Amino acid sequence: MGVWQVRKFDYFNEDKTRMSRYPKMHPEELLPGYEASLYIDANIQITGEWVYERFIALYEQRVEWGGRWLCDSLYDHVYFVLLDGFESKLRCIAWSQQLRKEGFPKKFLVYENNVIFRLNSKNVLDANRLWWDYYTKYSRRDQCTLPYVLWRLSELHTDFFVPKGQNTWDNGLSIVGHGKGSNKIRFPFHSYPGYVQLRFMNTYLGWERRLNDMFYTLSFGNRNVAVSVITLVSWFIFLFYAPVVYYKKYFRNR
Repeated sequence: MGVWQVRKFDYFNEDKTRMSRYPKMHPEELLPGYEASLYIDANIQITGEWVYERFIALYEQRVEWGGRWLCDSLYDHVYFVLLDGFESKLRCIAWSQQLRKEGFPKKFLVYENNVIFRLNSKNVLDANRLWWDYYTKYSRRDQCTLPYVLWRLSELHTDFFVPKGQNTWDNGLSIVGHGKGSNKIRFPFHSYPGYVQLRFMNTYLGWERRLNDMFYTLSFGNRNVAVSVITLVSWFIFLFYAPVVYYKKYFRNR
C-alpha cells in the first residue's frame, strides 16, 4: 500500500485491545531481518523529518529502547488507570501489591507507549517477551507493566525518543482522532466519580500528591478494604466537586 508493506499475524483475542497489542509487543516476529523499528499508534501521523533524524541518532548511539515520558511513578499511573476506568479497582490494587511485594521503587520512569524506538537486540527480545507475559496476566493497560519489565532488565540501554520536557507534537508527529466518538466519555469503562476526582487532582496538585500517596499506602493492605476506601473517597470528592466541574464544562463558556 504505497510505500508500506502490510504484515499479517495469526494471533486472535476477543478483546480487541489485547489483540491490538500483539504486533506492538512482537516487532521481531513481524519485522524479521530489520536492525531497528519504530512503533507509533494508529492515531499518530509523521509530519516532519525530525522523526527520521531522531531514529537514526538513537540507532547510531546503540540505544535499545526509546520512549516518550509520561510520569515518574508507576503507582501514581496505576491509580490514574483505576480512576479513569481502564481497569477494575481490584486488578489495579492486585498489580500494585505485586509491585510492592517485589520491591518495585515508588519512583520509576513510566513511558507513554504511543511512540517506541527499539533495537532488535537480545535484551529487547527478552523485554518484549516479558512485557507480553505480564501484560496478558495483569493489566490490559500496557503502560502499567512495561516499567516493571525495564526495572527487571536493568542492563537494557534506554533513552527518550522525544527528549523529556519537549512536546511530542512539536517534533514531527501529530495526533488525530481515532474516529467517530473517540473523544466522548466511555461507558461502562469510564466512571463519573473517577473522572471528577481526576479533574480535582489536576486542579489541586497538593491533593493529587496526597491521594496518590493514599493509594500507595492502601496497596500494602487488604484488597477489599483498599477498594472500599478508594470508592468512598472518590464518591466524597464527586459529591463535593462535581457541581464545579460540570458548571465549568457546560455553562461557564456559553
